[in-house]
Amino acid sequence: MQCKRCKTFFKYDKYDGICPQCAYFNRPPGMEEVDLFEDDKRFQAENYVLPQMEGIHMELHKKYDSDKKPHKKKKTAKNNAGHFSGYLERKAKENMETKKEIRSRLKKQRSLLGGDECHNMSHEIYKRLIALELDREYDNILLYSAIRNEVNTDEYFAYLINKAKRIYYPRVSGNTMSFYRVRSLDELNCGSFNIKEPDMTKEYTQADGRALMIVPGLAFSDTGYRIGYGKGFYDRYLSSFTKRDTVMAVGVGYDFQLLSGMTFEDEYDVPLDGVITDKREVFIDE
Repeated sequence: MQCKRCKTFFKYDKYDGICPQCAYFNRPPGMEEVDLFEDDKRFQAENYVLPQMEGIHMELHKKYDSDKKPHKKKKTAKNNAGHFSGYLERKAKENMETKKEIRSRLKKQRSLLGGDECHNMSHEIYKRLIALELDREYDNILLYSAIRNEVNTDEYFAYLINKAKRIYYPRVSGNTMSFYRVRSLDELNCGSFNIKEPDMTKEYTQADGRALMIVPGLAFSDTGYRIGYGKGFYDRYLSSFTKRDTVMAVGVGYDFQLLSGMTFEDEYDVPLDGVITDKREVFIDE
């Protein structure tokens, strides 16, 4: 039924026609209305905020505007605890959306790059990789095949082959990513997600030996965390190493993808050891 005072809908009538919130807070009717959404004038909210609960203010009792346009009604909580729990769920969802928004924004920004821009910035990253000599202590190098304007690693592959390094590329099967040795880029064929992969007959590397891993991404933080496409392949692979310090994982991306001062790590994210862009490099101290 509908509350006589705030006009929200509720299920059980225990307070003579008014909802539990109005009964509990003795909310006076007829309060002044204000716009709820700046960009959507269809909805309005009553200008009322509940008293502070656990340090959090919550606005309640949203209702239709006078134009009565249809709108999906939100479930109303039965009590204060329900409102508090719902608030936490909404905040968690908002944080998740923020990460999705970063992924979407940078994916679009990267897609607008021209071929020459990608080539030139990839070359600058390649020069930084060889200047840093990150491969000096590693014989096993894990690379990737670039897609959708990612940093191209082909130039680095040629450099490593000339140094007689063992180079591996990823192959995805279900939710698992494994790395197989590649001696020529011609050995790569189109596979999962339209990415060039080695075939499974090649020698593969176990997740327990020393290796340098070059990791792609859509966004990186200066604390070593990354945002990929959301499948979690690299996080799971890095987690599979018996000793995390046996692999050095370095992210590569364009400078606009390195977001200084931002944190967007989740519980299961595995941090990288560093990030290299076309303009700078950041290495994370233990």
